[in-house]
Amino acid sequence: MKKITLIFIPFILFITSSCDPERYCNEPACLYSDVNVIIEAKLSGNIDSIINIGDTIWLQVKIPDTMQTNYGEIVFSYLWQNSFFGLISGGGDSLHGEGTGVYINTVEMLPISILPLNEKYGARKWDYPTRNFRCFFVPVNKGKYVIELNGGRIEMTDNKGKDWLINPSFTLNQPFRLNQYLNWMSEGMRPEAEQRLKENKSWYCFEVK
Repeated sequence: MKKITLIFIPFILFITSSCDPERYCNEPACLYSDVNVIIEAKLSGNIDSIINIGDTIWLQVKIPDTMQTNYGEIVFSYLWQNSFFGLISGGGDSLHGEGTGVYINTVEMLPISILPLNEKYGARKWDYPTRNFRCFFVPVNKGKYVIELNGGRIEMTDNKGKDWLINPSFTLNQPFRLNQYLNWMSEGMRPEAEQRLKENKSWYCFEVK
């Protein structure tokens, strides 16, 4: 029986280069940056805690024209095509194990995109001219589901001509329903799962009946 880890799968960045880049700075040539931004993602459609097969949930993620970062305001001029973020979606019948657990009888729930849904190593890319990503989910099986946004890389040029490497993180505009999720698992799993998830604002769960 196939099992998958539910959420918090490490988001591995695959980066290739003809020479070893500098490991830590704030420009696109670097492997790592200390520039961070939080981007709000918006869910709409049927966003009840329990929905029906065939209902639609929309997801929109837009990089704002002006980003509020730990380096201050950064105003966009151009988004580079190496930019991407992580999107995980799926579910199953029930949860078992320890911590956040794994699903039994995994059910896929693939995003259907109305913009070009480019993928690189399992990552999602924005529509580069608009810096927008929009897709929708239509579950076709009963089950308990999670949608999660995580990590990635924004490579860009600002309005002053400076190039940046920025680490995006995400919040969703809907409650993440921690109690609903905890009720899907045995009591022994709940304390660790609650500790891991209670501060995370980038995931959303719901049930399909």
